[in-house]
Amino acid sequence: MEEQIRILMERKKKFLINSLIFLFVFYFGLPFSLTFFPEWMNRSIYFNGLTWGWIFAFAQIPMTWILGSVYAHKANDLDRLQEEMKQGGECESYLFYVFHLYHCMHPHYYILGGKAK
Repeated sequence: MEEQIRILMERKKKFLINSLIFLFVFYFGLPFSLTFFPEWMNRSIYFNGLTWGWIFAFAQIPMTWILGSVYAHKANDLDRLQEEMKQGGECESYLFYVFHLYHCMHPHYYILGGKAK
């Protein structure tokens, strides 16, 4: 049970860190690219007056919706698993797979001849 909790916390942490990295790169990419690549960002495409800078700026709106919905879906799944563990269930349908996958991909698995630490 403690191992499942540790794996669940690692998954939450990994998801949040990856999401935050993507979020910061995407959001700060606009001012960074406008500052350091102004001629490329001011290049017109297809329609008169529509530049790459505007496309990047408008792309942040659906990206926010998509990232928000992915976060909500993932958070609901992880909260459901946490509730199952609180009720004493083993969560074998999902956590057993995660537990097995974690140990098979763990670096010590191959070093110790197939036996995870």
